Amino acid sequence: MGTILKEGGANNITIDRPSTSPAKFLIKQNTTTEFSITTGGDTTIDTNTNDLIISDNSSASVGIGTTSPQSKLQVNGGVQIGNDADSASADKVGTFKYYTVTTVAFDYSYVDMCMQTGATTYEWVNIVTNRW
Repeated sequence: MGTILKEGGANNITIDRPSTSPAKFLIKQNTTTEFSITTGGDTTIDTNTNDLIISDNSSASVGIGTTSPQSKLQVNGGVQIGNDADSASADKVGTFKYYTVTTVAFDYSYVDMCMQTGATTYEWVNIVTNRW
């Protein structure tokens, strides 16, 4: 079992864990875990609240796959949202999806975006297709 230390004079909580066990920080209400961070290999952040908001101040940036993001949100690596069977709907407006397809004749990739196309209609609209 790890040791929990509150560092003198600082607003930090340190969990000193053995190298063979993950460290967990939990916030619970009764027996329900509302928020947890687990480290020891991959770091996992879980929440069962409505939103997870990462904020520091107006200049805060979030990086996924980078420790020095150059914009408010920078993702280094692919982003996949949905699949071909997803229906376009109001809750997906502004969502992008990227796919690579292999056929007998050629290979291609495409990017679609869910857009509102009428008062109550929505479609996946092709942004770009590349074929090789």
